[in-house]
Amino acid sequence: MKKPSDTPTTTGEVNSKTYWDYRFSNDWEENFGREQSIFFSDIAAEHFPKWLADEITAKDLSVCDWGCAQGDGTANLAKKLGLPQLTGIDFSSEAIEKATRAYPDCKFLCDDFLGNSDAPQWDILFSSNTLEHFEKPWDVLKTVATKARKHIVLLLPFREQDLIEEHFYSFQLENTPAVFGNWVLTHSSIFDTSSHQPNYWAGEQILLAYSNVAQLQEGDSLALSDLHIESDTALADNFKVRLAEARKQAIEANAALEEATARLVDREKLLHKTLEDRDVYLENLNAYKARYDEVMNSHSWKLTQPLRFFVRATRNGLHPSDKRAIKNKLRSVFNRLPLPEAVKTAIRKAYTGLVRGPMSALKGQMLANGGFDLPLLIPAAQQPDLPDYIFWGVIDWHFRHQRPQQLAQALAGAGRRVFYVSVNLVDDPRGGFNIEQLDSAGRLFQVNLYAKGAPVIYNNPPGVDIADQLKGSIGQVLNWANSRQLVSVVQHPFWYETAAALPDSEVVYDCMDHHEGFGNVSEEVLSIERALMRNADITVTTSTWLDEIVSKYTSSRVLIRNAGEFAHFANKPANVYVDPNGRQIIGYYGAIAEWFDLELLAALAEAFPDCTVLMIGADTVGAAARLAQYENVVFTGEVAYSELPKYLHAFDVCLLPFQVIPLTLATNPVKVYEYLSAGKSVVSVDLPEIKQFENLVQAAATQEDFINAVRNTLAAPSSAIEIEQRQAFARNQTWGHRAEQLIHRIENERTLPRVSVIVVTYNNLELTKACLASLQAHTNHHNMEVIVVDNASADGSPAYLMEWAAQGPDRKLILNDDNRGFAAGNNQGLAIADGEFLVLLNNDTFVTPGWVRTLYRHMQRNPGIGILGPVTNNIGNEAKIQISYNSMDEMLIEAGKYTRSHIGKVQELYTAAFFCVMFRRDTYERIGPLDEAFGRGFFEDDDYCRRVEQLGLTINCAEDVFIHHHLSASFNKMRSTERQALFDQNKATYEAKWGEWIPHAYKKDKR
Repeated sequence: MKKPSDTPTTTGEVNSKTYWDYRFSNDWEENFGREQSIFFSDIAAEHFPKWLADEITAKDLSVCDWGCAQGDGTANLAKKLGLPQLTGIDFSSEAIEKATRAYPDCKFLCDDFLGNSDAPQWDILFSSNTLEHFEKPWDVLKTVATKARKHIVLLLPFREQDLIEEHFYSFQLENTPAVFGNWVLTHSSIFDTSSHQPNYWAGEQILLAYSNVAQLQEGDSLALSDLHIESDTALADNFKVRLAEARKQAIEANAALEEATARLVDREKLLHKTLEDRDVYLENLNAYKARYDEVMNSHSWKLTQPLRFFVRATRNGLHPSDKRAIKNKLRSVFNRLPLPEAVKTAIRKAYTGLVRGPMSALKGQMLANGGFDLPLLIPAAQQPDLPDYIFWGVIDWHFRHQRPQQLAQALAGAGRRVFYVSVNLVDDPRGGFNIEQLDSAGRLFQVNLYAKGAPVIYNNPPGVDIADQLKGSIGQVLNWANSRQLVSVVQHPFWYETAAALPDSEVVYDCMDHHEGFGNVSEEVLSIERALMRNADITVTTSTWLDEIVSKYTSSRVLIRNAGEFAHFANKPANVYVDPNGRQIIGYYGAIAEWFDLELLAALAEAFPDCTVLMIGADTVGAAARLAQYENVVFTGEVAYSELPKYLHAFDVCLLPFQVIPLTLATNPVKVYEYLSAGKSVVSVDLPEIKQFENLVQAAATQEDFINAVRNTLAAPSSAIEIEQRQAFARNQTWGHRAEQLIHRIENERTLPRVSVIVVTYNNLELTKACLASLQAHTNHHNMEVIVVDNASADGSPAYLMEWAAQGPDRKLILNDDNRGFAAGNNQGLAIADGEFLVLLNNDTFVTPGWVRTLYRHMQRNPGIGILGPVTNNIGNEAKIQISYNSMDEMLIEAGKYTRSHIGKVQELYTAAFFCVMFRRDTYERIGPLDEAFGRGFFEDDDYCRRVEQLGLTINCAEDVFIHHHLSASFNKMRSTERQALFDQNKATYEAKWGEWIPHAYKKDKR
């Protein structure tokens, strides 16, 4: 909840974010969230109906507070009204965790009432200042009301004239219902909160109480004297509203019945399509079997057969679960072999490259398929420096061949690997996926992710549990494919939270449609879409009209229109459709849905009785039945994409007969590119996007103009020059061209935040070389500088570092004349760093692919993070994980497995160890440099973390980033007595500032 715009706020940024953005950020807590929640709970307690408060006490009724955020209002309301059974409810697990910690005496529950909710019912549902964040709040309330048995109490902003950005509805007397369903208004109070001090809402509020008439029983205490309906015309208007609402509900019920009938028709068609897909799948299984046999007969498989045989023989002598013992025994035997070390090294590399990597991927895929004996797919290797594209689909691949499939195919044709995530989820409580190869090159796959209950993506966003499961499932896909750099092309808001959490990933929103124009999209989904537009790295739009709408939310966007598959439609097939009556054909193909102009179609049928009006496509609005009186209108139903040219080349004129509504105003019609590919004449209603076809399409503003354009086209067939002009245009508007646009914008023109990495060195040259080499090899981030500060190394490091620094403009070097210590060395680097994100990295580390972008993505998503570090193999606190490897090559494989199974996960720490940490520049500027009183080292990281906490920021560890750490390479060269003396001295310094030091602690195995 927020203040109106005329009320002072804590920060100037507060009114620049959507409600959804705000709820997903720590600004909720920082920017007066707690004080405002308490303020509204005070108002609610002051005006709460006395009869209802008495009933709660007398009957020990249960109460929930929906949208409790971090619980401040919940705890205050429970105290003011004496509600020991008040339960705070919120969809944000982070908010609920903080509420539970802050108010241990209160009960809190993480649940999404608008999604897949498992929560029980309560006697009374209370909600404060929540519904105004939805464009259709009363529809939302109908859903939420299912969680209440007897009463609903709402506190809402009232008669708000100039809505703040996060509010989408202004509650007035005329739009506040007195009845909905079985719920009847039994109390309303209107009051001005401007005089309350301190003030967090300079305007009016209204408190409403609704009672469930179906639950009211004889003997309930509610009497006429208890009722209080405050309005301008009181009870007279109350009964008028009830009557109007009853009529509205009757209309809605009739519409719902019609919609249910249409859905039954669609489900029948889907069943037929599923049976066809089954046959295609069986054919693919045979192809996969042939691929599997090819792998089994390959040279690399045969070459490694002796090693696999030895592994099996070794395993037979041990307990099946003792994998570590198997490895150790095999390694012991191998090490005793009388071979030169160079030969052994070569064998290790061969084993890792030929067996371990590919077989790990194959094993992962087999497990993902439930362990059944299915053919194993092997994707093509990811090309160096090229990202994999994950399409988060809006339709299944096999539903209807449209923009999503066309773009995915074109990107695969351009050498990128593409994984198309289907909307059809697999109902399974485990993490996992099913895979289907769609091409012969191993670069294009459809993925069906596992998700409990297999929710439909169009209705509501995923709940917390489903979102977590989806992250685990896509992590298995990435592990199977050994994906590193990613581009997530999101085509429906349902996927936003999952896609945004992927490691080393850019988020692209392919905004193909004006979702609000569909009319059946929930407010929650629309709110997520607005957040997606604001936060995506790039939003792609398909039309100028849609681009103008998106411009309200982001400047990071690009217009990439639709296109056509020219080669598919340009050539005339041998078996062109022939009208049975030999008549000219006025043709259309595509969806026949709610945006289709049936009146225009009827007028065409009457105007051209001697022509066949041929309609090809799924009829979801009963058009065939409504136009049954016209014998010259023929509906064929859905036709396969491969068959469309047969009909298109039979058309004498092609139609685009849409209604001119917001949905179609935003449309860049694919079929027009396809019509023009065949050289056909096209007549369309006058839509904005028709102008970009360069007068090759006739646009008609009225029904009369449309009919005249069709008449003139039928009377004067196209010339060869006109046909060539249309095809010349379409030839340069293909999906290959659109893929090139997308690749150029994403891969070549992207704007990356500046990152500065500071590495302090003191001797240990070989470790420094390995660290810098890993930064070069595994940092896929082109806007990064590396600053090395050498503390008077005496092992040749200065000479090597001078040579290193000369090799690039983003390499900076500071050579000190003496050992200034860890804190002072880092401060020197920080002083000359120019990055938006700052990293302190030890020289005894080895980074892994995508590390830097994954770290700063966490910080962008959660502004409350002050310091963020990775997990590692070797450190003295909770960031240490259980992981095993024998070389840096093995480390990359094992680290990839671990991080992909922990996508998006972040844990809070008390203290982050400064072997690798990232923080924002503004955090550094507020805190200042590291305290150099700690000299050569020890406790400077504890000290800095305490200073970060003073700003109200958190210390965190990203579980989806792993960095290898040798640990204390410089300190290990000090005498133990010297080290202990330094430790004791700095501990005393720390405790003089902060009190007793809390030693770092390990966390139990996170696997």
